[in-house]
Amino acid sequence: LLVVWSIVGGSAYAKHSGMAWACGTISAAITTDCNNLPTPGIQPVIRIANKSDIASYTLDGSNPTLLTYITMVATKKFYKYTGIKKIGKTGMKTIKGKYKNFAEHNGEIAILQNDPTTKEEIDNLMNANCVIIVENKSGGATGNRKYEVYGLEAGLDCEVENDKDNADTQGGYLLKFKTPDGETEPHIPATLFDTDIATTETFLATITA
Repeated sequence: LLVVWSIVGGSAYAKHSGMAWACGTISAAITTDCNNLPTPGIQPVIRIANKSDIASYTLDGSNPTLLTYITMVATKKFYKYTGIKKIGKTGMKTIKGKYKNFAEHNGEIAILQNDPTTKEEIDNLMNANCVIIVENKSGGATGNRKYEVYGLEAGLDCEVENDKDNADTQGGYLLKFKTPDGETEPHIPATLFDTDIATTETFLATITA
């Protein structure tokens, strides 16, 4: 490794050759199992919690994208927002940084209701910072790809849309979640999984209202 120091405007900068400095390095091969491909889409239910209601969480010691436990503030829970058929979706994209790349998380679900109780909750959500748990249609053979968590670090803002003439939402609400402007997530959305799918879903039930 050759390091060359140069002085620019009174400040010293290091240049190097023979080795790249990076926050992430690949360490394993990835192969495609044609007999165990994921199925696109998520189930029409999203679990939503205020980010401030999450006291702490536990990531796997060697994999920062594997979430094994969430501790909620006393009496606080995730709440289910349920739709029908194919009315929810989630995703992410890379945000390029000068020194390190980050992630932006996003998702949406249509709520086909317009009663006062629903409207009150959506009005609150419009100004909330939240975390969502989604259920993929494809859980894999062991269930270790069934649940994913979005907004774990930065939370998610919610943009609310309502179009009375929209035949798809029937005058209901489209909730669009996104990493807040000017903020980023350090990782892609985490998988929620502990030991096996039974253990994971038993735990999930304890943090869901």
